[in-house]
Amino acid sequence: MKNLKTIISFMVLTMLITVLPALSTAEIEQVSAPYEFLAYVNDLDANEYADFYLTSETYPSILYYDLDDGLGAEILDITVSNDDLEIAKGNFTYNTTTYMDGSNEMVAWLGKAYSVVSNNGDWYLSELLVDDDDDDTHLLEVGETMTLEEGLSITPVEIDVDGGEAWVTVTIDGEEKKSSVVEEKGKFEYKEDLNDSNKDNNVVLSFYVETVFAGMNTNLIKINTTRQISSDIVVVEDGDKDLFDGFIIKTYDTGLGQIEIKIDRSDDEINLKKDGIVSILGDRFNFMTNEDGDIGGLVVKITEPGVHEIFADVGELTAGGYEPFYLTSKKNPSILYYDLDDGLGAETLDITVSNDDLEIAKGNFTYNTTTYMDGSNEMVAWLGKAYSVVSNNGDWYLSELLVDDDDDDTHLLEVGETMTLEEGLSITPVEIDVDGGEAWVTVTIDGEEKKSSVVEEKGKFEYKEDLNDSNKDNNVVLSFYVETVFAGMNTNLIKINTTRQISSDVVVVEDGDKDLFDGFLIKTYDTDPGKIEIKIDGSDDEINIKKDGTVSFLGDRFNFKTNEDGEIGGVVKVVEIVTGNETPEPTPDGTVDPNATVDPNATAGPDVTEGPDVTEGPGVDETADETPVETATEPGFEAVFAIAGILAVAYLVLRKRE
Repeated sequence: MKNLKTIISFMVLTMLITVLPALSTAEIEQVSAPYEFLAYVNDLDANEYADFYLTSETYPSILYYDLDDGLGAEILDITVSNDDLEIAKGNFTYNTTTYMDGSNEMVAWLGKAYSVVSNNGDWYLSELLVDDDDDDTHLLEVGETMTLEEGLSITPVEIDVDGGEAWVTVTIDGEEKKSSVVEEKGKFEYKEDLNDSNKDNNVVLSFYVETVFAGMNTNLIKINTTRQISSDIVVVEDGDKDLFDGFIIKTYDTGLGQIEIKIDRSDDEINLKKDGIVSILGDRFNFMTNEDGDIGGLVVKITEPGVHEIFADVGELTAGGYEPFYLTSKKNPSILYYDLDDGLGAETLDITVSNDDLEIAKGNFTYNTTTYMDGSNEMVAWLGKAYSVVSNNGDWYLSELLVDDDDDDTHLLEVGETMTLEEGLSITPVEIDVDGGEAWVTVTIDGEEKKSSVVEEKGKFEYKEDLNDSNKDNNVVLSFYVETVFAGMNTNLIKINTTRQISSDVVVVEDGDKDLFDGFLIKTYDTDPGKIEIKIDGSDDEINIKKDGTVSFLGDRFNFKTNEDGEIGGVVKVVEIVTGNETPEPTPDGTVDPNATVDPNATAGPDVTEGPDVTEGPGVDETADETPVETATEPGFEAVFAIAGILAVAYLVLRKRE
């Protein structure tokens, strides 16, 4: 018996060692809440009208799409009149169609998945909060509580050792709602009245009791397929003009049910404004326009803490063909870099997947980026982020742009007060000259003084380092303007603006380089504008995609995820949203994105609040380097814990029999 226990323990250990290295290598970028990014942009001055046509498949970052099952059928069709920056009646249509997820009738509603509680006349919709499958298991000891959404909790109270049954209670905010005995392999359901039927016949929570286990010291149950919908119902009525002021709703109950929303009256319109965000349909969709009003786009804002997968595009990988994924900075600013203010950023990611063998072969992968001028600074979008071109005479020296304030972004610093930027760099005004309008300013890095200098009012301060191996400190790492030097009765301070900081950690890109990203070849072009191109290197190399896995490439900066059946895949960015009280940790490449502004996309529609200069329109409520021969990651942790749980049960049974 002792030997058998040892074998079981060894199996668990071996399994962990084998499976864990196969877990996803996708870079998880930590950012502060709220996290804001553009989903799709377009020029608002090139033509008389600008079209924004989004579907769940083409823009799953803003409309709902379930990668696992290929479900979600929303359409957002907007046409902007560029002359007056407005969306008129007939130029706005939102459409969504019901679908079946197993036995559950569902509908994607304003960027999120909802259960159709009923649609006989009025539609009663409940947001899908938890949707585990049979691989998503939870082990609960007797007396242990698992808390889900909206204060709902599950607690196994006791188990019947002989009968294979468990006594389970469900509470909401501590108040017991249901207490029931459920058999092993049986289904537990908790119901409420969600559709005003005066009957508690709508399943709010359900799960299966996979195992009831009685051990020598531990009694537990194992549950799976947990599903919870919200108790907070959205009622959608045909012809409703009140749910979203200025919009009319039409519902269609035949065949696949359908909901359509349009602007109500002919004299209504959605007025856009320069340098502002307009929220539409209860803040679920948001349109941002730059300062000049010549570029606009749909923006997403995520406030919920946790890990979010932001898909730029998805496609079907059905057998017998190829599926192209062509991303540009303008069309996919959630993944590739695009500066809305100035319309800057010129990256393309061109991938073609061979569906038969789930691979990206040589010739089917090209990354391209082109330099651009941002004022007097030569810049390049590099793997989804903005970089300063320190030099590109031969080797390219690139430094990430960390801070990029304009003259409207001002900071007031009292004498002795320190403003900390990125990479430990700080600015401190030491003293001011009352008569001369000058300020004595020091710059430190991690507390060590790097520069101390007097700068005049209206003057520019610069701190330089040697970033391109020139043996000269001639590369500006930090610059700002001293707008005002103020001497008061009790306070002396300076006001600075146009702060700009680039990283001291430089990326060196060489023509013909095969080492920066193993398995990839880099080509640089020093023409005007300059260009960098990355392709798969050897003819026998490829990027292997696997079912139910994520493949990361180019230093984990881009990721491709495939569903369990290998029939649907897409380019994805993974971000972890932390609350405002937490400080984002450095990402695997050592960078931190504290501002989390326009940059790389989520599967949920946002609740974006109004930005500056918001114009009310209808619905604006007043109330590591990777080899190309990478193997995709298998679903690791779930398998580990499921099998480990079974082996643990076997171990306890053996122990009990002793």
